[in-house]
This record gives sequence, structure tokens and C-alpha cells, in this order.
Amino acid sequence: MNVPLLDIKDLSITFKTRQGNVPALENISFHIKKGETVAVVGESGSGKSVTAAAILRILDKAGQIDHGKIMFSGMNLLEFSERYMLNIRGREISMIFQNPRAALNPIRSVGKQIEDIIRMHGPVTKKNLYEHAIAALNTVNISSPEHRYHQYPFELSGGMCQRVMIAMAISCRPSLLIADEPTTGLDVTTQANIMELIKTKSTELHMSTLLITHDLSMAAQYCDRIIVMHAGHIVEISTTDDLYKNPLHPYTKKLITATPSERGNVDDIEFIPGNLPNLLTESLNCRFSNRCEFVDEKCVNNKLLYTEVSPTHSVACWRAEENATA
Repeated sequence: MNVPLLDIKDLSITFKTRQGNVPALENISFHIKKGETVAVVGESGSGKSVTAAAILRILDKAGQIDHGKIMFSGMNLLEFSERYMLNIRGREISMIFQNPRAALNPIRSVGKQIEDIIRMHGPVTKKNLYEHAIAALNTVNISSPEHRYHQYPFELSGGMCQRVMIAMAISCRPSLLIADEPTTGLDVTTQANIMELIKTKSTELHMSTLLITHDLSMAAQYCDRIIVMHAGHIVEISTTDDLYKNPLHPYTKKLITATPSERGNVDDIEFIPGNLPNLLTESLNCRFSNRCEFVDEKCVNNKLLYTEVSPTHSVACWRAEENATA
């Protein structure tokens, strides 16, 4: 039996605020196999980045894991000490952040920052650090790496900073790479280059990749499976092809119709009505019910029904069968 590299089971997270407790994630479950590229998609505020932070155990102090498991290589990361997690972060699980210029240290050269990661996790001598840092810059196709090594983040473009972040993330050959909105703020051409680089390196290093994005078309282009999130719930999980051919959740359907077509015709876009619920004041069994045209008493009065349509396709909706033909 093949054990998934990452297996999240019934994870719930609450944030404590001055106004009250916010149930940011509620009973989410998904897995990632070795070598697989999986996307988590949804609007801002759906819980995508919170999920990534929970995996790495870098939640904000206000965040509290109520229950659940985060299994990585068969071990529950929630049971380990912070000291143990320091060895996991960077070596086994790495993360690319959405604002690389802010994530990098502004008063330290990028070469030295790459060396810091290698020194902490890699079996290298102090004498060989420079060579390894240059090799890491070369790996992500940064020109003149010997010159770039001495530069600071403010001297580099956004795309170049993101390449540096990728170099840092993969320098110790992690098993899992988490890319949190890795193309935010970049022009279209640079976005494509960065995504191609991530995909290429994932394949070369046999890494599993968790891509967090609001861009469904990007997820469809680069990922094997897609997880759709809405307001802290996972509403649908499917292979990419099946999700587009047979979307079962009303939210998934609306995300697809809200995605620009390849023709770039703005008239084809259908905007999603309504807003995410206020989780501080609204307690809903289905958090999409206030925006759903198919809502009925079942949806309002009963907890979410998770249905496994096939071994690779599941949906959280009481009316999934009706929606399949709607």
C-alpha cells in the first residue's frame, strides 16, 4: 500500500480575535502523492494560505489547531516539537512565498541567504558554501550568478527575486514544495516562466508540489489534481481533466465560468455573485449556501455531505447528482 507523502485528515483551525473566534478551516481532508502536483484554488479568504501555514507549523499566534492530523511520510507533524520542525522546514518541506521581495532579507545579499539555508540543512563544508550557492542560482537559470550572488533583493526585479526564492526552496532537494501564489505581481510572461521553472524542477527532483492559487486556468495547466476551497471548506477534489469536464459543485462551476477563456473574450466571463460569509457572525452548514442558486432546506439544516463520485473525484454538496446534469 502506497502511503501518501502528505495526508491531511479532518483539520480544523480557529483564529482568536477581539471580536470572537473565527473558524477559518473546518474538517478539511486531502492528500498528495509522491511526485504529484496538486493545486488548491479559491477566492481570497477561502483558507488556502492558512492550510499551507498549518502544514509548516507557522500559523499566526492567534491561530489554533482544534483537531485533525497532518501526516507527512507517515508521521503526524502536529506531534513534533518546534526544534524538530526546524529540521523539517527547508530540508523536507520548502515554501515559496507570494511576495518574494518581502520574504527575502533586505540587508543581506541573496547569495548569503542561499548559503544560510544550505548551511542549516545541507551536508556541506564552509569552504564549499559559495560553490553550492552559485550552483543553486544556476539551477534556476539566473544569468551571471557570480554577480547576482553579491546583489541585494532591492537590486533585482520581482521575477528575479522569485527565482532566488525558488533556488533557496529547492537547494536541499525537499520532498514537498509549497508554492503560495508564486506569480503574484508579476507580468504575464514572467508568470509563465516562473511556473515552467517550478514544474521543471519538480519533475527533475521528483518533488511533490502544492500550488496555492486563485487562478484556476494556471492550476489546470500545471497540476495533476485540483482542490477547490470556499470559506474554509473543501468543496470538490478531482483530477484536472475531470473537474473541467464534469464539475459537480456549484462553486466550482462558477469558478470555471469566471475564468477568462483562451480567446481572451471578456464577455465570456460570468462573475460570482455575493461574498464569502462572515465566519465571525455566520454559522452555516454549507458556507456557499448564501450564494447558491440551488440551495434548499437540506443544505441549510444538515452538515455537509461528502460524496465520493469516483476514486479520484469527491464533492461536498447535497445536490451533487442534480448539479451534474444542471
